[in-house]
Amino acid sequence: MQSRGIIVLMHSERVASSRHVKALSEIAPGFTVHQVADEEDAIECAPEAVYILGHRYLRQVLPYTKKLNWVQLSGGGFDHIPIDKLKALGVLTSRYTGASRGIAFHAVALAMAVNRKLPEIIASQRDHEFDTALYQEMLPLPQKIMIVGLGSIGLEIAKLMRPGCRLIRGVKKSREVIPTEFVDEIFVSDDWKEKLQDTDFLFVCLPNNADTEAFVDEEALKKLPDHAVVVNVGRYETIDNEVMCQLLNTGKLGGAAIDVFPRPFDEILMQRLYTVKNLLISPYVAARYQGKVDEFETFCEKQLQRMIQGITPENIVGIDQ
Repeated sequence: MQSRGIIVLMHSERVASSRHVKALSEIAPGFTVHQVADEEDAIECAPEAVYILGHRYLRQVLPYTKKLNWVQLSGGGFDHIPIDKLKALGVLTSRYTGASRGIAFHAVALAMAVNRKLPEIIASQRDHEFDTALYQEMLPLPQKIMIVGLGSIGLEIAKLMRPGCRLIRGVKKSREVIPTEFVDEIFVSDDWKEKLQDTDFLFVCLPNNADTEAFVDEEALKKLPDHAVVVNVGRYETIDNEVMCQLLNTGKLGGAAIDVFPRPFDEILMQRLYTVKNLLISPYVAARYQGKVDEFETFCEKQLQRMIQGITPENIVGIDQ
């Protein structure tokens, strides 16, 4: 029987499990399931690709596709994906937001680590010092937080912080689809900046685009109290990092943590960041946790099942944002 086309797997650097390949074959009989080995292999099978799961070589293969009608992204962000090109080709593109809870856990862990001086405590332990003086430098426990970007990650942060916070504020493009039990106040204009003076934690979970570059600007950062902690798990470019580092070095902020960095990686910039006072650098691991690959594979199988049944996949770009 002639193949109906290829289901191309390029999830990440990790090869798909044999269980996953078998499940996809059973869901879509007649299709060839192919795990690409490298960029050249991906381009070679592009003309027969009907579905692509993962986006590792997406930009490279698009010019060669002829049958493509659906791409399942490996993550939730799509500011680095050629969405306009995909739309022009009539290709459906869906996001994967399953890692949002893991990223939110990491963001909260970073904020609390900075707040509770854990990097300094770890450094003292490494030096074999029992430094109780650190407790004289402890910051106030968080009571009021601001989340800039109330997408899937921001909402998960709100859920995690809800039990211990008196007030949770959020910034979003619109007031729609936000459970009020998790967020007390929602801002859709620059009014949010006026509330920063009594903010303990500021979480930034924004994509990078023309509207969000340096969204958390000098004005916003300078309104924060000197005990505030800033955490960025969105995109590096969405904060005025030069100003943030200046404030950290001069004691005008309690601390900060970042898990996002410019692309391509800038080693010279990193050497500068390593020296910033009270800045915790997390090496782009917020979305990494044991079991994530299995979760993504299961999600892809459910998404493919929908496509085969003629049902639109979940999390289509342009519909659910």
